[in-house]
Amino acid sequence: MKPLINKETEDFLKNLETKNENETVQFYSKDIDPIDDAIESNKLEITHLVIQKNVNRILFVLNNGTIIEKNITDILGLANANMEQLNNYENMGTGILWKEIPQADISLHGLIADEIYTKFKLKVA
Repeated sequence: MKPLINKETEDFLKNLETKNENETVQFYSKDIDPIDDAIESNKLEITHLVIQKNVNRILFVLNNGTIIEKNITDILGLANANMEQLNNYENMGTGILWKEIPQADISLHGLIADEIYTKFKLKVA
C-alpha cells in the first residue's frame, strides 16, 4: 500500500531528488510550531534548575542566559513535594522530568509558551 502524502510534500521530495549535493533546500510548513522552530534554530536548552522551596520559586536557566521563574506551587504535583523529591529530577535539556512526580514534568516548549501567554495576558481556550 502506497503511503498518502500531499502534493506539497510530493513536490518537495521530487525537488530533493534533482538537487546536487552542494545546493541547499529549505522547506517551510504552516504545521511547524513557531516555538519549536525558535527552540531548534536557537539551539535553546535548559542548563540549570535552581529550586528555592523557602520562597516558593523555581528558576529554569537557559543556555542563552534567559531565566524563567515559576512558583513551585504553580507546577502540577510540586506543591506538596519535599526538597528531596524536588531535587530528584533529570534535566533533558528540552525538559525537566521529576522521577517521583511524573505529572510535574515540564517541557522547554511549555515554559516558553507560558511566558508568552503571561506576558501578553493571553488566555488559552
